Amino acid sequence: MAAAAGPVGVAGALAYANLPTTANSGEKNIYENGKLTDYGKSLIAKDQAATGGAAAGRGSGAFGSQAEKEAYIRQMAAQIGIDPDTAMRVARSEGFKDFSGDSGTSFGAFQLHVTPNGRGHAVGDQFRHDTGLDPSDPANERQGIDYALQWARKHGWGDFHGAARTGIGQWQGVGSTTDVQIGSVTINTRATDAAGIARDLHSEIKGALNSPSSLATQANTGLTP
Repeated sequence: MAAAAGPVGVAGALAYANLPTTANSGEKNIYENGKLTDYGKSLIAKDQAATGGAAAGRGSGAFGSQAEKEAYIRQMAAQIGIDPDTAMRVARSEGFKDFSGDSGTSFGAFQLHVTPNGRGHAVGDQFRHDTGLDPSDPANERQGIDYALQWARKHGWGDFHGAARTGIGQWQGVGSTTDVQIGSVTINTRATDAAGIARDLHSEIKGALNSPSSLATQANTGLTP
């Protein structure tokens, strides 16, 4: 597991060039005409005060607003090569609005799930093991977001059920990928060769394939013969 990115304040997030003018959460505008609004400036001041002890990694990760949380997710996603819009779609279908879910066993924007004594080795269990932090504590939500995004970067979105609920594929928006279309079915894969693509095909359509050459592809990076 790659080390989770360190805490980064909303000041950096607000500087990200592709941040929407209006927060999708319905809160006040952060940016207008390429400049910080007074509301955006107030978020920076609040975040700087709240994250003064962020280096310790404890007790500094709670968010003051949904706009602040969204700005942070978008900035962190872009920083490690994940499409910010995809990251937000997953978060909104997970725990972006409700910190606790799954009858009190999943927590934070990406619903890090924990199991009794960590026996299930769920993402929340791994977070607790690797960081020593409790994912159920809102003060650790920033670190939980860092960890979730790093996990997705390495393993894809498979462990985040919100991705499947919104039609997001395993590697969609994560690094460089290829879209493979078979009839009306599209599968997102990181592979760039026919054999690799075949390995990533969903089990329900594997039997329908005659040969890798029969695949109709739409590639972002090019398909290797």
